[in-house]
Amino acid sequence: MHSFVSSSFGKQMELPVKYLNPSLIVHSPLGVEVVLNEYYGPCTVSIEGQNLESNLVQKMANFDVILGMDWLGHHSTSLLCGERKLVLKDEKGKEFSFTGTKLPRKRKLILSSLKAKRCLEKGGVGYLVSVVDITAEVPKMEDLDVTQLQELLDKGFIRPSISPWGAPVLFIKKKDGSVRLCIDYREMNKLTIKNRYPLPRIDDLFDQLQGAKVFSKIDLRSRYHQLKIKATNILKTAFKTRYGNYEFLVMSFGLTNAPASFMELMNRMFHDMLETSVIVFIDDILVYSKDTEAHATHLRVALQRLRREKLYVKFKKCGFWLKEVAFLGHVVTADGIKVDPSKIATIVGWNASKSVVEICSFLGLAGYYRRFMEDYSRIAVPLTRLTKKGEKFTWTDECEKCFQTLKSRLVSVPILTIPAPGLPFTLYTDASRLGLGCVLMQGEQVIAYASRQLKEHEKNYPTHDLELAAVIHAIKTWTHYIYDEKFQIKSNHKSLTYLFTQKDLNMRQRRWLELLKDYDCDIQYHSGKANVVADALTRQWALKLEEGPSTNTALCAAASSSIENDEEFILETTGDPVE
Repeated sequence: MHSFVSSSFGKQMELPVKYLNPSLIVHSPLGVEVVLNEYYGPCTVSIEGQNLESNLVQKMANFDVILGMDWLGHHSTSLLCGERKLVLKDEKGKEFSFTGTKLPRKRKLILSSLKAKRCLEKGGVGYLVSVVDITAEVPKMEDLDVTQLQELLDKGFIRPSISPWGAPVLFIKKKDGSVRLCIDYREMNKLTIKNRYPLPRIDDLFDQLQGAKVFSKIDLRSRYHQLKIKATNILKTAFKTRYGNYEFLVMSFGLTNAPASFMELMNRMFHDMLETSVIVFIDDILVYSKDTEAHATHLRVALQRLRREKLYVKFKKCGFWLKEVAFLGHVVTADGIKVDPSKIATIVGWNASKSVVEICSFLGLAGYYRRFMEDYSRIAVPLTRLTKKGEKFTWTDECEKCFQTLKSRLVSVPILTIPAPGLPFTLYTDASRLGLGCVLMQGEQVIAYASRQLKEHEKNYPTHDLELAAVIHAIKTWTHYIYDEKFQIKSNHKSLTYLFTQKDLNMRQRRWLELLKDYDCDIQYHSGKANVVADALTRQWALKLEEGPSTNTALCAAASSSIENDEEFILETTGDPVE
């Protein structure tokens, strides 16, 4: 046996730390096997004026210090239970004793119902206190509104609670008529120290799929509910309902640190498979391979690790040995990435919005696929204007046209190619008085689109600075692709080609030039007619929407053909407001 001390108490007392090599395996007083690589010692224990030394190991949570049999035996300790006395010997063999403090017994104030009634008749004030018996059998709840609550009880995910904490709860009706249990942990989340573990960018995850041809999707059952909560933190998850107070024994949805904690677990589990055969986003797992033989190995290893960690999957939501798979709102194939048709159906079926909240919801869902849509920010100007603070909500014909155009454009978005390592990148950029647009390409393949609206102060920029702002926007957006890579920038503004040799620069241009010097890039001029890919992002396409081919068609065609002789494409690039 060893002597134990809690880590927090050891730090508070500033005890000297020493390290073990090799590590030591000990059994705690609670019967838990603990691996230790450090301890406190020698520490001075003062009893009745006598100073005795002891080495204390950590990992004790429920007590500050426990002096074990090694220390008691070393000092020939005798226990006199009847006298509440310990007799010990110091280093010289001299005996001394320590007597425990006898605490006064508290009287049990129990009244019979008859005596309590007489006290009340004499003018006494009575308080009725009821305590939840957590060992009592929980009654069945037959009401439809509490189906999920009863299900959580049956699974052992929650239990009745007497915690002083208590978050409010709501039952939200879903579209299919069933209800969803929602707990409002916002107040507790404000007091929680945030777990800063980063969640991955979805774009970065998809970039890892270059060359993959076989896919398997694994969806974990009950998500966060597969993780137990530390015993000392269970009371903090308590929530209040009209049927009683309950607390979670497993991780609950709505806790601010739940996604980061789960993501950290998954990354630890698949650490050597990430970026080679597995991508993970919280509870969504995609196993990918370049051929069927490798996929058999990758899938077997992934499932074995889930079994080892006792994490269970929902078979109905899994798919194995697929050539095409829906993952994180996208459809992944060997050819590239496209929008999930089921998600687009939701947007297409969206009715005209009646409030700012509905506008924000629509723009949020549509904006998730902005990398597929050229000039998304400029198209959405009439709708985003309605979301500004203090703006009067008026649904105009312009808003309706913008609303319908966004829906129609999402139906015809192209398949984006996954970046191939080793191939050079090309950035096409353009600017107008409404926004900035850019396209990332490899050869003739479109990797992604990006655009944004101009800020108020940017609307006063001269043409040269506006075109340069489009270049800077493209570089900042795709820096994770182009940093430490040689790439080309193509613009229809010829003066940008002299940027690196230009002598007279304003402060803004100097600042941007310093940023450009960190990249190995070459700015080339493309005439307005030839630079259709970028120009289409800032054209006045809305006036021609019903007259000719859409800019989406023009962009796809421009990526794979010469457009100088195509009159329809030339029409799409005329009337440049900044040429």
